[in-house]
Amino acid sequence: QLSTGEELLDADPARMEQLVADVVLPLLADSLESVPLAPALAPIEGLYVWIKDVGASGGWLRASFDLYSADPDDDIAPETELEDRSVVRAGLVSLKVTGYDNSTPEPLLRYRASLDGEPLKEAPYFAEQIRFNVEDGEHVLEVAAVDLNGNADPRPARVQLVVDGTPPLLDVLSAPGTFLPRGGAVSASWTSSDEREGVRSKWQIFALANNGLTGEVVAEGAAGSAGEMHVDDLNKNKLYVLRITAEDRAGNLTSEEFGFAFEQAGCRIADGGASDSAPLLLALALLAAGRRRRRR
Repeated sequence: QLSTGEELLDADPARMEQLVADVVLPLLADSLESVPLAPALAPIEGLYVWIKDVGASGGWLRASFDLYSADPDDDIAPETELEDRSVVRAGLVSLKVTGYDNSTPEPLLRYRASLDGEPLKEAPYFAEQIRFNVEDGEHVLEVAAVDLNGNADPRPARVQLVVDGTPPLLDVLSAPGTFLPRGGAVSASWTSSDEREGVRSKWQIFALANNGLTGEVVAEGAAGSAGEMHVDDLNKNKLYVLRITAEDRAGNLTSEEFGFAFEQAGCRIADGGASDSAPLLLALALLAAGRRRRRR
């Protein structure tokens, strides 16, 4: 099109102006507002611009900001606080960090972080969360706040991390069968364990929609490492899935699912009648082929 000279955009300038005012600028303002405001702009050496608010109206983009300059006489180092989570999952970890200084506002503090003695970045950087990847094992994270004058916390915040990438064990002792008596109840019991203490469990019952795929939670509960459940007030004309989940201290999950339905007088299984029950029957058959286990 460029070689032929054809116009790539044929639009009314007035409408384009209105589009920019009503759509483009507000979207730009939204995108700027979603960016963490802690990183400061430094258009002039020693002068920092902290953008505090961004908005758009009447075709104009407006921003409010504060100006800060480093105090050349400041030799007091900031203090650092780091979220302490002793056990975390393997993979990407994010820990909240905060700092306090006598002259530099908290949003303008930078941080120097190291994992097992190796710096995460070459230079101090603005951050509200320290993010890093770890594998199974024990690791040490150290973070020091740095003010605008370059003073660094001489006593960095230090966290000893145990990285656990192994999901807990879940043993379901009893679970509902595929077809339950119409006047019966749903019952289950289970135990769970992990190499570390602190395992907790929960159960959820999902009522499947007529497509046999999506569902909503109609009953749920929580327990410790071992638990049991009993529900007797379910709609007997629906298909259900019981999910039991165990979670360890690091957030690793193991779950098992059991599909079940209540016996019917005729062929009617779902509220929609026999013609709508085919997807449900198919889903039930798939679930009945074997209980589903997930570990993550």
